Amino acid sequence: ILFPTYLNPQAQSPTAQQEIALVREVLEQAVIFCARTKSLDDFDGYFSQLKVYYKDIQNGNVPTSNSKMLVQGLNLVRLLVGKRTAEFHSVLEQIPRSDHTNMYIKFPVQLERFLMEGS
Repeated sequence: ILFPTYLNPQAQSPTAQQEIALVREVLEQAVIFCARTKSLDDFDGYFSQLKVYYKDIQNGNVPTSNSKMLVQGLNLVRLLVGKRTAEFHSVLEQIPRSDHTNMYIKFPVQLERFLMEGS
């Protein structure tokens, strides 16, 4: 990829906002594809790259992602499926409380409660 901001999101570029949004969208689609094909190792790799675009890049000019909640919800489900409950709770704490009502976040939270009640 020949975007100046791909390897260095802080790089100066006249199209930096568009580049950041495009790379973020490509990574989100890769995560969704990996979830559909049940490729959890690849999911983990793409999601790790994507976290940089969700957490570290605080550029107010980049539009918010329409897929962010879906991808975060898929990650929470992946953690539950992998029996990584401690990491699930750690990731959940990083998601703003106001987003916990989103259906993509609410589902894994309810699933985790049902799993804990059933144990």
